[in-house]
Amino acid sequence: MHSHQKLKNLRTKNGLSQQLVADKLNISQNAYSLLENGKTKLDEDRIYQLSKLFKVKPEYFLESNNNIVQGTQHQTSHNETLLIDLSTSNDLIKILTNIILEKDALINQLEFQITKLKASYCELPTDKVRENLKFL
Repeated sequence: MHSHQKLKNLRTKNGLSQQLVADKLNISQNAYSLLENGKTKLDEDRIYQLSKLFKVKPEYFLESNNNIVQGTQHQTSHNETLLIDLSTSNDLIKILTNIILEKDALINQLEFQITKLKASYCELPTDKVRENLKFL
C-alpha cells in the first residue's frame, strides 16, 4: 500500500474529515486532498506531522510494499509487520534527527529555566529560602 493510501485509511479509520486534518497540518483542504490522492509527495516535515497526529511511527508512511529492494521487518504497535524499503532509510534518518534536535532544544530550555530558578533562590534571604523549602 502506498503512503497516500495509508494516509486516507488512517483518516477514515479515525473518522476525520479532510478539512479537519488539513487544519491540523495548517494547509488548505485542497492541498491535503492532493496529498491523499498521491498527486503531491509527502515530505519529511509532513510525515513527521502526520505520524504525531495519527500516533504512528514515521516509517509507516515511508514503507512501500511495491518497491522493496532489500527490506527488514518491524513490528508496529498494532502488531502489523511492516517492510521498510531501505532506500527510504535516509528520509527516516532525517526525520529522526529532527525529532532528536527538537527534544535537545526542549532539554536546553528546561536546563536554562532550572538555572534561572536556582539563581533566584540564591538571591533570596536565607530565612525566605528555608520558608519556601518547607513546602517541598
